[in-house]
Amino acid sequence: MKERAMWTLVALLALLSAGEAYYIFGARRKGPPPAGTRAWAESRPVPSYQEPWRELEDWRKTLDNRLSGGGVLNNGDFDSFFNDSFFDRRFTAFDQLERIHREMMDAFEGQKKREFGDSWDKWFSDRLDMGGFDTRVSRAGGKILMTISIPGLDAKNAEINVNRDRVRLSFSARSVGGEKNARGSVRSESEESFEKILPVPSGADGNTARVSVKGDAVTITFAEKKKAKA
Repeated sequence: MKERAMWTLVALLALLSAGEAYYIFGARRKGPPPAGTRAWAESRPVPSYQEPWRELEDWRKTLDNRLSGGGVLNNGDFDSFFNDSFFDRRFTAFDQLERIHREMMDAFEGQKKREFGDSWDKWFSDRLDMGGFDTRVSRAGGKILMTISIPGLDAKNAEINVNRDRVRLSFSARSVGGEKNARGSVRSESEESFEKILPVPSGADGNTARVSVKGDAVTITFAEKKKAKA
């Protein structure tokens, strides 16, 4: 097993150093992305980069030890690696997620592989899937607007943080339902907390972001990146 893991990491280094293009929304899903992620499906160039392999190998060992001891992986195990330091690096972090997932899957076998895959899918859905929230990008007058519709948003407690390459949203949303019974209608309310991570739109300068929250809508306005002079 140790020998296999070593050769897997060797293959991983060789594959990533080639810098081949891989788009997470084209690869993670079969068919077109859901409407909520349509705004993200813009081509993003993949620059060459050097992944911090020691950190990746340390993370793999941590997960392997957890699984070997009968532990269960949770979102925090993934958040600890895919943190702000990961998204602040010079390479285009979002374009590397699926590649890391694929190679990490190759490093595990049997039950560990199944448990890692299931835990990854849950984390990916909880953090990156915006299928439940309409997300749109528009461009006009040198500005790029990202608008996210979040029904039932608790605007007072919403936290939106933007850096060069990623948008992080922490918020709660309330939903109201109802049903009828023999005594009449029964109204019910529930509140759910979310933490989402989105890429800054292609061509936008993340350092210029201005955030506005009105009602159920979050609007982030970016200036377009200045084109390099020839």
